[in-house]
Amino acid sequence: METGELVTNEMIIESIQIELKKPDFKDGWVLEGYPRTAEQAEELDFLLDHLGHNLDWAIYLQVPQAVMVNRSMGRFLPDDLPEIVQRRVETFYDRTVPILEYYDRRRRLLTINGDQSPEAVQQDIITLLITSQ
Repeated sequence: METGELVTNEMIIESIQIELKKPDFKDGWVLEGYPRTAEQAEELDFLLDHLGHNLDWAIYLQVPQAVMVNRSMGRFLPDDLPEIVQRRVETFYDRTVPILEYYDRRRRLLTINGDQSPEAVQQDIITLLITSQ
């Protein structure tokens, strides 16, 4: 992570599997920032099928690249150096954007304008979830 690379698929799927087996997840759950690759999306589908869970929606918060970089640089975390942030953005476009089509084909993708206030993003998400049921 410190170099802008993603955590290994094995580590992530194992963590998700542990959490989704807990009793308090039977009524619903949200994954943030995952899956990030097509391979992870497929692994998640297999895991959810095995555990008897369903993925209702994948929500994509669409923001311009410059906004992504500025938001990351504004966090002032130790690994938010310009070259690492740029690598994360490149990784996002290379590996994550292609899975949008994966979920869109399955009619599970909701796209939200993420370049607005957090309150407006939240309201858009709620509205789309309600109208998409």
